[in-house]
Amino acid sequence: MVSDYLSTSIQRFQSDCLQLCEQHYPTVHNRGMRENHLGKALCRRIIATLKEAGFSAELIQRQNEEQLSQPVFCIQSDEFAVWVIAHRLLSANLARRQALIKAIVQTRDISQANADSETHSASEQHTEAQAGSSTAATTTNLGTQPDTHLPQHLVLVADHWFDRSKASKEIPAWWLGQLPENTEAYLKDGVRLLVPETSLPAQLQQLGLQPGQHTIHHPLTRDHGSRTVYKYLLLTAHYTLT
Repeated sequence: MVSDYLSTSIQRFQSDCLQLCEQHYPTVHNRGMRENHLGKALCRRIIATLKEAGFSAELIQRQNEEQLSQPVFCIQSDEFAVWVIAHRLLSANLARRQALIKAIVQTRDISQANADSETHSASEQHTEAQAGSSTAATTTNLGTQPDTHLPQHLVLVADHWFDRSKASKEIPAWWLGQLPENTEAYLKDGVRLLVPETSLPAQLQQLGLQPGQHTIHHPLTRDHGSRTVYKYLLLTAHYTLT
């Protein structure tokens, strides 16, 4: 059920991404979207999808003192929690890839932490959620803590503009675990894809995560929508944590 809501949200998010790119042109077209913009936009879309399905939801941004390597968000309903990590692959080098993996591991550890110390806070959140409308969506302050007793899901979102580096050409296969089927489409846009030594799905499985669903999207178009821009990647993934 949750997977269906997240899949719908990600599909709809491609239109949101196109609007963001238009609003922030030419910055996005040169450097991609900032992590906060990317993460909050996807969170808003997920909350809107949950609202349509009759769920209440609140958006929580993790506290800075937890020393997370980048912004991490949590969407919490009465029945489950969805963690969202937004990562800008401004560079495709190993350092940026490792930064994403570090954020995933940190978030996984937080989501699986013993919730005893958060019982009072979680109880207050649950009471507030019940007092509101069944379709209400709110943003809490940074002091609010997610209820780690709930089933936990993880959504990754990243974007990348291809450059001429070897690392950049490896990103699709690194994200998917294999080359995409439509390699010829990338060639027509001047990108010859390469296979890296390892992949993100393989690395995450080695760290104990169950297999997830990884997808590549191309929301940008040219020539009034008649041609897909393959040089820009919107990367998403979904994992079930608990």
